[in-house]
Amino acid sequence: MQMVQAVSRFGALFADWVFPATCAACNSGIERGAAFCEACRESLTPLPPSCSRCAQPTGSFAVTCRRCRIHPLPLDSIVAPWLYGGELATAIKRLKFNSDIAVARDLAPMWAPALAIAIGVHELDVIVPIPLHWRRRWQRGFDQNTILLQHAMRVAQLKTPVAFALRRHRHTPEQSRLPAAARQSNLVGAFDVPPRFQSAIAGKRVVLLDDVVTTGATMAAAARTLRRAGATRIVGVCVARAE
Repeated sequence: MQMVQAVSRFGALFADWVFPATCAACNSGIERGAAFCEACRESLTPLPPSCSRCAQPTGSFAVTCRRCRIHPLPLDSIVAPWLYGGELATAIKRLKFNSDIAVARDLAPMWAPALAIAIGVHELDVIVPIPLHWRRRWQRGFDQNTILLQHAMRVAQLKTPVAFALRRHRHTPEQSRLPAAARQSNLVGAFDVPPRFQSAIAGKRVVLLDDVVTTGATMAAAARTLRRAGATRIVGVCVARAE
């Protein structure tokens, strides 16, 4: 047993030497187990009081926002532990656009608890990540939502089934590069649920997972598709919510 423990300690020290822990935003050296250096952590902002339906910040009190009172999104709620901005935004952009996939591992402890709580509180049955179109996935070499989910499930020790039930069959411009008014129309007809996944969705309570929610257009388009496939409850979960 002592030999095994010694080998394990040596392996950890070797890993620290070969793959030193670095800040997810600025890449400076940090203690292993932390996601950000002290300077970058100062820019992180937990989600302030927000709409219970769409997670849009609402000021000093958590109230249902005007949009959700008039035209609610086709989700039961959206959960987001962090406000998108500061060095968290830098880290997510490094993951998505610089192919720095280690960022997904570093961010997992920051949002995995929110995913676990949402699954428990809403008694959700299956997790469905929002996919990239195959062309964009081929260009990047990975799908950031899949990698984010893998690390979050490991951190939170989740056993909830995952169904890759959504297919993005229409290639669309990046949502982040479009004005808010164009985002909804950009995604009309972009998703479907292939027949082989219908049974995984029909009658189920679904976690719909994305990295960042801004206007909610992507979540809404995906949720409408899952509703048509028979999902009875849909709760969106993301790492961060933009104002």
